[in-house]
Amino acid sequence: MTDTVSPEKRSEIMRAVKGTDTTPEIAVRRASHAMGLRFRLRRNDLPGRPDLVFPSRRIALFVHGCFWHGHDCRRGARTPAVNADYWRAKIGRNRERDLSSARRLAELDWNAVVIWECETRQPARLSAILRMRVADVGCQQLDAQGGREHLDTVQGYREAPCSIPPPKD
Repeated sequence: MTDTVSPEKRSEIMRAVKGTDTTPEIAVRRASHAMGLRFRLRRNDLPGRPDLVFPSRRIALFVHGCFWHGHDCRRGARTPAVNADYWRAKIGRNRERDLSSARRLAELDWNAVVIWECETRQPARLSAILRMRVADVGCQQLDAQGGREHLDTVQGYREAPCSIPPPKD
C-alpha cells in the first residue's frame, strides 16, 4: 500500500508531531494530581528525561506513544507500508534507548515506570494503573527503607495502599 499523501505533506505532518505536552501526557498529569500525587516535569538531569518525576518516591515516569516505542497493542504493532525498514529500525532504536535509560535510572536508585498511550484513554483505568505503578512502588520503597518520614513532600495523598499519613492541616 502506498502513502495517500505527497512526500512534502507527509513531512509536514511528521514535523507537527509533538514530543512534550502531548494529550496522553496531560491525561497522566491530571490523573496524578487528582490522586494527590505531586510531581516535577522533565528533569533534565535524569537519564531519559522522564515526563514526570516523583522525587520523594524516586520514580521517573515516562509516557510512551504506542507507535513510537513499539508497544504490543493494536496501534503499536502496525508497521507503515512505506519505508518499513526505516521505521522498524527507528522504533528499535527507541526501544533500546528506553531500556538503556531504565538501566541507568536503576543504577541511580530510581524506578522507571512506563505509562502507554493506550492506557490513558479511560480515566478510571488510568487512575488504577497509576495507583498500582506509582503508589505501590513508592510504598514498597518506603517499607524497605524502614519508614515513611521521607514523604513530607507528598502532600494530600490519601489513596495509597500503605498507611501514608494524610497531611496535617
